[in-house]
Amino acid sequence: MEDSTIKKWIEDLDSTKFATREQASNELAKAGEAAESALRKTLAGGPSSESKNQIEKILEVIKKRPLSSSTLRELRAVQVLIWIGTPAAKELLRAWAEGDERLALVQAARKALK
Repeated sequence: MEDSTIKKWIEDLDSTKFATREQASNELAKAGEAAESALRKTLAGGPSSESKNQIEKILEVIKKRPLSSSTLRELRAVQVLIWIGTPAAKELLRAWAEGDERLALVQAARKALK
């Protein structure tokens, strides 16, 4: 998912046209985990009340969805590296933590290193 596409959908949440806002909301909800980080950043930045309400609803939808099998595998891999605890395992976690912050793997690796 392109950052520019997600950014456009977030901007569209403030559109004066109801259909545009609804379309953006639906697309962001479909994007799920790929849009979550951008939505949280926008929320932290103090968006308009309309955008804030929509973003909160979208994040609630995303939160209620079950994790995909690939995301579960990634999270388990991070757990295994934490359990192993060797310098090589920590180095791999550091490498993963440098990735795209929208990915669950990257978020989990960063959290594990704190």
